[in-house]
Amino acid sequence: MKTLGERIIYARKNKNWTQPDLADALKVNLKNVSRWELNQATPSIEAAAAIAKVLEVSLDFLGGLEQENKTYPLITLLTKKAH
Repeated sequence: MKTLGERIIYARKNKNWTQPDLADALKVNLKNVSRWELNQATPSIEAAAAIAKVLEVSLDFLGGLEQENKTYPLITLLTKKAH
């Protein structure tokens, strides 16, 4: 099973984004993105919801609960509250 970091990398690359692109979209320091992708840190639930929103994936996908990305109404609710 892929780690959270591997799933973030997968989703980011699927959008043809670099780490700086993701950091800019999230308005976070590039080091945060790097640490998440290297599994050296875990994003907060709010940050995870924002990551899911900008990368257009579900929290279930990021968390490894599903193998393919599917968007559920819950992700819409959580991402709205994160911003």
